[in-house]
Amino acid sequence: MPRALTLACVLITAAAMMPGRAAASSTQASMLQDDNQLIYAPSGHVAEVLAQLASLGVEQIRVSMIWALVAPDPLSSTEPSFNATDPAAYPAGAWNRYDTVVTDAQAAGMTVDFDVTAPAPYWATRPQPANVDGKFRKVYLPVSVEFGQFVQAVGTRYSGSYVVPTATSPPTPPPTLLGIPLPPGLGGTTTTTTTTTATPTPVPLPRVSYWEIWNEPNEAGWLAPQWRRGPNLRPAHGHKSSPNWIEASPVIYRGLLDQAWSALQATGHGGDTIVIGDTSAKGSGLHGILPAMPPLTFLRALYCVGATDRPLTGARATELACPSNGSVSTFVAEHPGLVEATGYADHPYSFTLAPNVVSTNPTWATMADLPRLERTLNAIFATYQHPMPGGVPVYLTEYGYKSNPPNPYVKITQAQQAEYINEGEYMAWRDPYVRVLSQFELVDAGPQVDEPLDSPLYWGTFQTGLVTLGGTLKPAYYAYRIPIWVPKPRTGPQVTVWGQLRPADHSGPQLATVQYQAKGASAFTTLEQVDSGSQGFILAHVGIVRPGFLRLAWPDSATGQTYHSRIVPIS
Repeated sequence: MPRALTLACVLITAAAMMPGRAAASSTQASMLQDDNQLIYAPSGHVAEVLAQLASLGVEQIRVSMIWALVAPDPLSSTEPSFNATDPAAYPAGAWNRYDTVVTDAQAAGMTVDFDVTAPAPYWATRPQPANVDGKFRKVYLPVSVEFGQFVQAVGTRYSGSYVVPTATSPPTPPPTLLGIPLPPGLGGTTTTTTTTTATPTPVPLPRVSYWEIWNEPNEAGWLAPQWRRGPNLRPAHGHKSSPNWIEASPVIYRGLLDQAWSALQATGHGGDTIVIGDTSAKGSGLHGILPAMPPLTFLRALYCVGATDRPLTGARATELACPSNGSVSTFVAEHPGLVEATGYADHPYSFTLAPNVVSTNPTWATMADLPRLERTLNAIFATYQHPMPGGVPVYLTEYGYKSNPPNPYVKITQAQQAEYINEGEYMAWRDPYVRVLSQFELVDAGPQVDEPLDSPLYWGTFQTGLVTLGGTLKPAYYAYRIPIWVPKPRTGPQVTVWGQLRPADHSGPQLATVQYQAKGASAFTTLEQVDSGSQGFILAHVGIVRPGFLRLAWPDSATGQTYHSRIVPIS
């Protein structure tokens, strides 16, 4: 089948070997998170959003299981008297939003990832110092035992066998007059008539089998304090001295994880996907009680290792609540979740830079920095004699780019947002350690209306959506539905074209076409037809003799509609 513009075309499956890397991920799942649309919205709206996500090919939704949203009296400093491990002991209706989303997701053919996280009820935190902003009360020193009890309640409710208790009406008492039963003939009765009504079989809530423990614990907005002052002073500039700052949040998080891990084991979720870490990509790296902590700094303190990824000993180990003798067996026995978890989660945002730009800070973990995060994780797990076959899996549970418009303080246009999303997806697919990439979010978040209109703080929320707040589909919407990436968009005998037919039926190969438009031409022509591999991934090499444009086209046999990727210029 000769084609004038084709010099060579070789189809390579998604499990193909990439230059300088191990096999790419052929089973990487598509996840999306948008709490505003799924847990802060009316139930009818939730079903509509899930239907839209299904049409985009989303397989999993990440949902924040927020402690304070379910707990009784969350703004009280006094803990209420209730059995925190029993989901039936929580306030009436407290679980409704989550019951709705897991039920509707199941009906839409999606699974749910619960990220059990802050804000915490005030009674389960400790008061912060007077010089710390009061808004951190909801995340300041959360009590790990209390958190474990909440996780146990969540695990019980979404075990797959939990039936929501129904309120029962008391039997109708016989008629009385001033409390005295009436005799027969005056309204009283001599016999009791029982009417039997068929009772529907109770249906258990769907099971949740995918868990994350606490969101971004290296950010003060989610867990505080991040640092604490040590007993010693270190020399600083001139004749001054500065405090010896010690990592606090990794120690707090380790305790939260220990309790959550035990709770999930106790409620039948021991074999589930349980992901830990959930670190943000950067952290400020500035010392002080509240500033964030770089993810690799957090990671090493969490696992009680030093810069060489070997166990800490002595005073340094003690200040991080680690075994002072560096005992591997003691650490593993005390913190099983840290070595038995399914994988580690990272949020590899770059925000202002393209996904392929490596950070100059060696402790950051953006998309381009994933190799060093993975090297560190694998070294740590080897240290604790728990190496994972193929390396420690990495779960990218938040990712996206803010766009202008609507955010006037962002330099990335909507077209660049679409391009960067696709490049990040390609990089994640190419990385054999990555198991999931989660888009954040579907719809742009609204501005912070309590801040000045002309202030960056007004736009301090996330405009990373595929849809504007007004309902307009951004270029990123179409780019997400049918991703395309051309690693080196130049003419030549082998131009690599990667893509994904995200909404396609992945039970078998799907046929797509690589289409080309010469510069100055008025229409696209087909270069090659290609079959998708697992999860709808496509990787092809095509020959292009002169500049123009490329796109993917996929005819959906289910709807009869043909979908296109964004258009990529070839220079």
